[in-house]
Formats: sequence, C-alpha cells, structure tokens
Amino acid sequence: MRGRPNILFVLTDDLDADALTYMPNVRRLSGRNGATFDDYLVSNSLCCPSRATTLRGQFAHNTGVWSNGGDNGGFEAALAHGLETDTVATRLRDAGYRTLLAGKYLNGYPNGTSDEYIPPGWSHWASAISGNPYAEYGYVLNHDGQRESHAHRPSDYGTDVFTGNTDRFIRESAGSDDPFFAYLAVYAPHQPATPAPADLTRFPTARAPRTASFDQADVTRSPPFVRDLPQFTTSETAAIDRLYRLRIRSLQAVDRSVARLVDTLRHTGQLTFALVMIVLKPRRSLHGDRGVGRYAWPMRDERKLLTALELDEMSPDERAAAVNDRVVSDLDELPAEFRDRVVATGRRLAVERAQTDE
Repeated sequence: MRGRPNILFVLTDDLDADALTYMPNVRRLSGRNGATFDDYLVSNSLCCPSRATTLRGQFAHNTGVWSNGGDNGGFEAALAHGLETDTVATRLRDAGYRTLLAGKYLNGYPNGTSDEYIPPGWSHWASAISGNPYAEYGYVLNHDGQRESHAHRPSDYGTDVFTGNTDRFIRESAGSDDPFFAYLAVYAPHQPATPAPADLTRFPTARAPRTASFDQADVTRSPPFVRDLPQFTTSETAAIDRLYRLRIRSLQAVDRSVARLVDTLRHTGQLTFALVMIVLKPRRSLHGDRGVGRYAWPMRDERKLLTALELDEMSPDERAAAVNDRVVSDLDELPAEFRDRVVATGRRLAVERAQTDE
C-alpha cells in the first residue's frame, strides 16, 4: 500500500462536454491513463452553489448557498453560515497536506472581509479580489495575502497566471515530505470567453453543435417558459456561433495547462501516485438548445458533465474500462477524498475508509 496521493483538481467554468472535441490534451490523457464518468450529474448548475458543494460535499439546501449572490447566495452566504470552517481544504490540511487554490473561489469573494482574507485550510492562495478576471485581463489578486495587479499584457492572461501559480506550487512540493492538494479553478470558457493571444483566430468555421435540441421546433412537452420562446433569427444563430468559437478558443489555454501540469508532475517525480481530476462543470450557456440561452434550467441534457481522472501506471485492463457509466454527482468530487484515503493497489483503485469522528 502506498501513501497518500498528491491531488491535482482542475475545474473549468461553464463548460459543455461537447467542447472536449477541441481539447486534445485532455482527451489524450483521459483516454490513455484515465477514467471518464459520462453520467455525472450536477445538483445545482449555478456557479456558487456548485462550488460550495465541491468544498463541502452537501446539497445547496444544506450549505445555504442557493444562488450567486443576494440574501441566499454567493460568498457572503457561505461566510455567514460558517461553511469555510469545515471544507476539503481544512480537512486535507489537518491531514498533513499542503494546499493551494489558484483562480476562481466563490462568487462575491472577498465581500464582507478584507482584501487580505484567506479562507481557512489554504496554505497557498491566489484568487481575484477586484477587476474583471472573467475577461482574463485587468484584475487584482490576493496572492498569499498580498495584492498583485495584472493589466492587459499577454503575460497577464488569467488562465496562464493561475496555471503558473499551480506549476510553481507543484515544483515546490517536490522537495516536501507532505502530499499536496492543488485546486486550479480557471474562468474559461465563461463569458466573455476571452482567448489567449495565440488562439484569437483559431477554428474560424466552427459553430455550435446542431443537436436535436438546437432551436427545437417542437417544444410541446417542454415547460411554459420554453414553449413561449420564439425561434431564433438568423442574427441570433450567428451570435450563438460567434460565442461558441470564443469559448473553444479560450479552452486552448486550459488544454495546454493540463498538459503542462501533468508534465510537471512527471518531471518532478510526483506522478507515480497522483490523482488528477479534470472536472468539466456543465454550467453552460445552452448554445441554442430548445431555444434557451441560459444555463440554470434543469434539463436532462445539461445535467451531464465529464470527469477525467488520471493515475500513472494504469494497467491495460484499467485503460480498457476507462469509461464509467455509474451515476455520480458533484457531491462525489472532493468531499470523498477528505473523508477517505485514496489508495492505489496493483491493478485497481480502491478507497479505504479512514477513521473519522462521525
């Protein structure tokens, strides 16, 4: 039995699984050394409730974070309910892990606290406190308690900055006896879906997938708010396709980031027992599905997401069984990891129940 694994958790924002077509590194890694869960349900598709679930392993009615802001949501609700006192970060830190969050935290952070505030459990921290990080430029970070300003230079591109933070953390961890947990939460491909400079003109003919539900004409079995929507105009369809191109362009930096971090794990000798989780949250704009342009509706198509895990040295049998059709959800992401130990044994991935106070 080997010791506790290093954990790299990569979370995208508002990504549909169809866009994986344009992420060759992620597909290569998950297909070669990983397991893909393709019936993965998200309990609440809004950003902040879903992120609170990832931190806590609870539904929104248990966390009290129902929305992205206001009286019942956002970072302010999490703070008011004391959610940060017991999270994946606090439990892994208590278990001896070095921990990092780089990127997006909870919507509204750090409202109600100071710009220097770092939630409990995080030994290293790099998250935006002002500006517009969704645009990938022109934002200010709280970087380990210090303000760090980023302007509009190519080197300020958000996905690359947060990946750089994570890469340095992994390299520094190579000299430590303690395992690490690195949580990289990029903003891509959330609107405005700003591509990196190298990707501004890629995929010029790409368009949103024309699935059976795209601008669906027969919505008689849909709820009233869908039945009342008109069919798209030509200009509306063109706008959907333009946004789709921006989204897949913005994902190219994410795809390169995943490959870079896995290479860093390998080159620093830390991949032998590393769990890499790439979580594609389906909090997506619906790209015209059923004529809807929002991402919060509880439609079956949009409850799916893909999670890819990579463990080095997988056997041929494990690779052959790389697609898993078990029903799992966002409650099963990291909370299981802070209640249990993940143990690699020969040709299988087992989970050994750790002693808890429950």
